[in-house]
Amino acid sequence: MQNRLFEILYLLVSRGDLTAKELAAHFEVSTRTIYRDIDALCMAGVPLYTDRGRGGGIHLKKDYVLDRSLFTRQEQTDILAALQGLAAARYPLDGDALGKLTALFGQKSAPWIDVDFSDWSDMHKEFFLQLRAAITQRRVVTFSYFSSYGTTGVRAVEPLQLRFKSKSWYLWAYCRKSEDMRTFKLTRIRDLALTQETFERELPEEPPALDAIASLSPPEIVLKVDACMAYRVYDEFDPSEYVQGADGLFTVRTRFPIDEWLLGYVLSFGPYLTVLGPPGLREELRKRIQRMTERYSENNSDLT
Repeated sequence: MQNRLFEILYLLVSRGDLTAKELAAHFEVSTRTIYRDIDALCMAGVPLYTDRGRGGGIHLKKDYVLDRSLFTRQEQTDILAALQGLAAARYPLDGDALGKLTALFGQKSAPWIDVDFSDWSDMHKEFFLQLRAAITQRRVVTFSYFSSYGTTGVRAVEPLQLRFKSKSWYLWAYCRKSEDMRTFKLTRIRDLALTQETFERELPEEPPALDAIASLSPPEIVLKVDACMAYRVYDEFDPSEYVQGADGLFTVRTRFPIDEWLLGYVLSFGPYLTVLGPPGLREELRKRIQRMTERYSENNSDLT
């Protein structure tokens, strides 16, 4: 009944005057039930009145808005802004909650934000929705995971939270193989499957920041980047991590684990980046470039 009372109020605010017959048809109840609902709303202080005869119906006082009984103007604005943030991030709002509250508050919400976390092809939308369902329904999931160390394995995890940081999505979950909490980068997950098994584990009150997940502090990486790659420096590094010299070259100091991902990332700059340290990374890159050169040499048997 409480949900029906709320929706009657919403319909009267958003559509204007309605008859008891129209409301009864909408809710599939009798007109007598609708009149009892109207009496209940009136007793709760909602300014409703009815007119009988042709052109009559149920009316709501024109200047009535929800904020006079429940929320301040600033609280309204905060609620609508939060819902807009969810809608902008492509979060499905069941029952058009944003539209309903906008009507009930009696104010127009400014479209202050637009966010799109999906890739250009939108291929990962279903993947994202599957993980959301697994987290909210407390269902164990399984998947194949490709680690940054080049290993692959099947994991069974209890998913607790999706986290976004620095252009990437991560799954924060309890890994049954490791018997500990782990973070999994979504782009490295394949063959995701939701099982029927449920779990009771709750999210820790203060989950560690993504920056603090590594058990050991990664080594400092020092890079020299050509000026033509300025857009990548600005996009991919924090301003505190780089300085630009008078010659236009950038010196970047950052921290990353030395693994397959880092090697591929550094090589993606082509001839426009030089690794200054640590020496082990320079040596590994030299070997990698040598193998690449051999693969593309004219004498490579792979070409025949």
